[in-house]
Amino acid sequence: MNKYKDLSILQVAPIAFPIGREDLGYGGTERMLYNAHKAMRKVGYSSVIACPHGSVLDSSEYVPTIFYTGTENDTDTGSLNDHFSIATKQEGFDIIHDYSQFILGTDVLPDTGIDIPVLIRLRLSSSHPKSRLVLDNFKNKKGIYFNAQSYQNAKEFSEHGVPIAGVVYNGIDMEKFTFRKNKDGYLLSIGAIKPGKGHHIAIKVAKELGTDIIIAGNVLDQKYFDKEIKPHIDGSHVSYVGELNDIEKIPFFSGASVFLMPITENYPCNGVVLESLACGTPVISSRKGGSPELIEDGKTGFIVDDIGGMVRAVRDVRNISPEDCREHVEKNFTSEIMARNYLSLYEDVMNDFFSRKEFEEKPVRSVFL
Repeated sequence: MNKYKDLSILQVAPIAFPIGREDLGYGGTERMLYNAHKAMRKVGYSSVIACPHGSVLDSSEYVPTIFYTGTENDTDTGSLNDHFSIATKQEGFDIIHDYSQFILGTDVLPDTGIDIPVLIRLRLSSSHPKSRLVLDNFKNKKGIYFNAQSYQNAKEFSEHGVPIAGVVYNGIDMEKFTFRKNKDGYLLSIGAIKPGKGHHIAIKVAKELGTDIIIAGNVLDQKYFDKEIKPHIDGSHVSYVGELNDIEKIPFFSGASVFLMPITENYPCNGVVLESLACGTPVISSRKGGSPELIEDGKTGFIVDDIGGMVRAVRDVRNISPEDCREHVEKNFTSEIMARNYLSLYEDVMNDFFSRKEFEEKPVRSVFL
């Protein structure tokens, strides 16, 4: 980062939740933004976050925009317009990094672009209904770039014609996650309570093995919870502990023998995988989304194709070293590594943006003169 050693970055948060609040249990995107922001500032770069009121940051670190909306209203057109209008009017920045993925759903960006590049972090799968804001609007905009969270994520958007500037994996603050070698013998499944997270599959695996399981997460689909989860909760073999915030979930990760993630949708880069591994707890995941890129199959967990495979993997997990799990994250998925990779990507984006801008602004001379 020699050319842009004084780079000033405006990070634009989603509007669903405030930033920097450890008492909130939901908000993986907000958590990763906060991690990258802190790591960038630690090494001397100027990073400021445009985010909702109620965020816990020093006044020099953020620009308050609107009051947060919750996930149900995070694509509300009026709220997004207000949020991004305030963000894009800020001066003195070299690049804007949109973590919401929704800036293309507003009218704040003219087709000709603005004076600095805008990098959009793709946080949903291309099949998610909210991704239509990208797929329907990206083609006619100048100065817009995209980054994916995994190569699987990049591939599926590329198939829709979305140009991917780079892939940057999520990263976590290792100091916050307590490593524990000796486990308590239970299975764990943490995530929003909705069909795509596969908690019902995790329960089936636990019952097949005769092993206790703890389910945690905020209920986003009440009908799914009432039908597929609640009837199995007995407070003994199948326990539901509700939504856990960033502090509360760590003992659960540290004590679990295995973290199960039988997802049925293509989640780009699940931060809970990294959090579990950092605590020394192996992860068994279905072969969906970015999970196969985060887990070293056979060494830090297993990638499986069905319930039978997940059952067999739990039986084989005794061969996994907790030390290997944590080391894998330390070498590949820390917040410092994520920030360093983003800074490198910013340089690539800015080089491309300003070279194109210089070419477009040059006068065209006729060969006949």
